[in-house]
Amino acid sequence: MSVSSAGATLGDVVDFPRDLQPDQSTYGGRFLHFLAMTDPRTLATTPTRLALSAALLDRVDRREPGWTTIPVADYVDARQRVQCIIHPESKRPILLPFRFSAFVPMNFINLCGMLAPSQQTAGRAMFWQFSNQTYNVGFNYCNGSGKDGLPRHELALGYLAATCTACLMSYQLGKAAAAVSATAPLLRLLIPYTAVASANIANLSVIRFRDVTRGVAVRDPETGAELNGGAPSATAGRLAVAQVALSRVMIPMPLMLLPPVLMDRLFHPTNGVRAFVQRRAQLYVPVNVLTLVSVLCVALPMSVAVFPQTTVVPVGWLEPSFRGQTNAAGHAITHVEFNKGL
Repeated sequence: MSVSSAGATLGDVVDFPRDLQPDQSTYGGRFLHFLAMTDPRTLATTPTRLALSAALLDRVDRREPGWTTIPVADYVDARQRVQCIIHPESKRPILLPFRFSAFVPMNFINLCGMLAPSQQTAGRAMFWQFSNQTYNVGFNYCNGSGKDGLPRHELALGYLAATCTACLMSYQLGKAAAAVSATAPLLRLLIPYTAVASANIANLSVIRFRDVTRGVAVRDPETGAELNGGAPSATAGRLAVAQVALSRVMIPMPLMLLPPVLMDRLFHPTNGVRAFVQRRAQLYVPVNVLTLVSVLCVALPMSVAVFPQTTVVPVGWLEPSFRGQTNAAGHAITHVEFNKGL
């Protein structure tokens, strides 16, 4: 029986759980994984439903009697809800606005503000950068790679540093945009992207500064046990933050560049000939909204999927204290894994 057939149970799955999840060793598999995590329907999950989903997964993990009779659809649904809501290390629910599945709707308003022609003034651009980075601080904090969050004073410092940096960059680049000739529209489109990408890096660097300096815990891929009693590796921490930073630079690239270029093609006359959509001015807003939502829904998983969420590296890359160890099975530990965060 195909696992996709109606009524299929876990007992029908030939290679469990591999047959029920994308292969995250490939970019395509990671894209499908993160695309599922952006499903906004999981935002409606109640605490009771979440508890039932977690209990079902625990029952399967323990291979309790009768686990093979669980419907495949129920297992996949429970796994998706838990992955979208529960932090993989702290095992606590992530605040709803800062879940991966909330990233698209929460950023939609900010994107509209940043790209709206009426908002392209220095003061208004600063406001939208402030709003965007305020949300990013919360997202970075809630989706970090460690079990424990930042102390309140470090979080407050990170928030002030990130938002002030974003506003300053927006102001300076806003002045540059005003000085750009109208004959250079592409350069004007690059300015919002530069501001967002630079501010995202500053935001991430401050909020996850502890991961860079102190490091993150690493595990044995075979047994899942933490090495050195959970002591952090600074090398792993720097690698984790670097991977997230590169992904963050990629996320706004299609968001800030493709919709404006498309709208420019659709609504600006070419050689004095007005485009069809330009003659239908009432179409501008719905077309712009549809373009933004479509690009945003695809750009997020495409960018985050560049690197696996769980990174595996040779143990030789880490500090000497992590090398030359054996696991509980008596096998030499040649590689380690860690959660890079989102």
